[in-house]
Amino acid sequence: MYFSNIVQYASSLFYQDTICKTGHLQRKFPLETFRNYIMSFKDNLNDNGIIIIGYIYTILDEWDSIGIFNKEIRDEVFPLDKFDYYYFKSIDYYESSYTNIDSKKEKDACLVYKKVS
Repeated sequence: MYFSNIVQYASSLFYQDTICKTGHLQRKFPLETFRNYIMSFKDNLNDNGIIIIGYIYTILDEWDSIGIFNKEIRDEVFPLDKFDYYYFKSIDYYESSYTNIDSKKEKDACLVYKKVS
């Protein structure tokens, strides 16, 4: 199952109409709701089937405004004992003449869940 970059819009899709004590929690709650929704599909997977939860552009950049791009929040919601990343070079890496200067252009990733038999 491939959910492309929907995870980037989790805060819009699963908006919490509540006042949170911190911005951290305001970004974390919708991401947790999105995770729970996506994980409701895991029983439909074959053994060793995967869910590609989301494509994360330039994973080495840590944007604070969107939960999935905040490493601290991402690690809390998608812990590495249950989820994994598949890393690869971004298209910017191949198209940019600045690649040798900006190493952040080297990594994009997909956040994945794999059903183990």
